Amino acid sequence: MWRWLVIGVLVVGAAVLGRVTAGHSDDYDQGVRDGRALQVAPEARDAFKAGYAAGANDVFSGYDGGWDYDRPYVITLKKGEDGITYRISSRARRP
Repeated sequence: MWRWLVIGVLVVGAAVLGRVTAGHSDDYDQGVRDGRALQVAPEARDAFKAGYAAGANDVFSGYDGGWDYDRPYVITLKKGEDGITYRISSRARRP
């Protein structure tokens, strides 16, 4: 009985330690992009990177300029079209 309790505590402790020492989500996102890009030939990799960047920029759907860094915004979403789930219908800087 005690043996299983000790093993359980060690497993939970290892999981907590892993989460505490894990990188930020930005590191994870970069790793996903790099990993996917490495799975394909160089020509396709360049096309993938260009498409990934275009998609990341398109998320702002018409608001691709005039954003302040490190400033919170309140945005209102509306239903998208042509396979796009959401569109930004309005935005306002929070004070």
